[in-house]
Amino acid sequence: MKITLSFATSPADLDALGDEWEELADRCPHARFFQRPGWCRAWWRAVAEGRPGYELAVAAVRDRPGVLVALAPLMVRDADGRRELCFLADPYTDYHDVLCLPGHMDSALELVWRGLRERGGWDTCALREVPMASPTADWLAGIARTVPVAELRRASTCPTLDLRDEVAYRRAVSKYEYRSKARKLASIGPVECTHLSEPAELRRYFPEFRQMHLDQWQGRPDAVGSFDDEDVTAFFVRLIDEVGSSGGAVLTRFCVDGRPAAYYWGFRDRDCYRAYRTAYDVSLSRYSPGAVMLRHMLLDFPGSGYRTFDFMRGGYGYKSRFASGTNQNVSLELPRPAGGRRQSLTSAPATAVEHP
Repeated sequence: MKITLSFATSPADLDALGDEWEELADRCPHARFFQRPGWCRAWWRAVAEGRPGYELAVAAVRDRPGVLVALAPLMVRDADGRRELCFLADPYTDYHDVLCLPGHMDSALELVWRGLRERGGWDTCALREVPMASPTADWLAGIARTVPVAELRRASTCPTLDLRDEVAYRRAVSKYEYRSKARKLASIGPVECTHLSEPAELRRYFPEFRQMHLDQWQGRPDAVGSFDDEDVTAFFVRLIDEVGSSGGAVLTRFCVDGRPAAYYWGFRDRDCYRAYRTAYDVSLSRYSPGAVMLRHMLLDFPGSGYRTFDFMRGGYGYKSRFASGTNQNVSLELPRPAGGRRQSLTSAPATAVEHP
């Protein structure tokens, strides 16, 4: 069967792909929340759209009837004076990947790579934070074997807790330190842990969550992606609009005596919870409200259909204390292969390449 390749290079192109992109993500067994169109559109519109130096390069592969069988969410941006090909929404995304239906992976990715080289518009390539368990990691390894200057390296390690592992789960929720601090918090007043996913709820409590995160991290040298960056705030606001109605975003609000003590912002990804960002009231730090909230979440989630709690990237100690395993990411970096001329992705004519 022949397949064809084309590139989406404008926001209108992203919108046009929306329904079939979503359907492809539903059918792709290794898809994660971060490869869905809502996440990618929210990031592009909040962070990159209209700014010089950014170009969309989303590669779409279709079979002969025109069915979308693979999609690589990519972009090109200015980086240290060079044009870098990378995944869309880098570095906001914890797991980058290519969506592809089973049986098409090898031919589709070969076609994408050939099309990217022929189309040009980039000097270097940095495809970061791909889960090692994904078939895309095998594709990157193949590039590294055939391109001498390419470097494939281990990237982030992401702790996880298997909620079905009875021993690991019981160990996580039974830690004496956090049970003791939970009792101390309860002595202050009633404790309530709620999980919010309706857009109106997310909009209502996002400012409170944002301010708590700012109070916790502002001015710290180890802060990453703090809300004092206007792009970060704009992205979260846009994300509520893009994915709120689907129930993908989940904001956990932990209160003591009616007062917010901690928050966790994450995503429901099929039967997995992806823990993206947390914050706690620093005035209550001696009670470890963030960890006590996390224990409440772990007690609630098995009854809500979750099988895995994914702490994702970030080397914070509390993650390893609760985790039972890890996901490993890999990254590929290489200069542009010799022999190709640079060409603007947005001004280049549309291309279609056939692969037998």
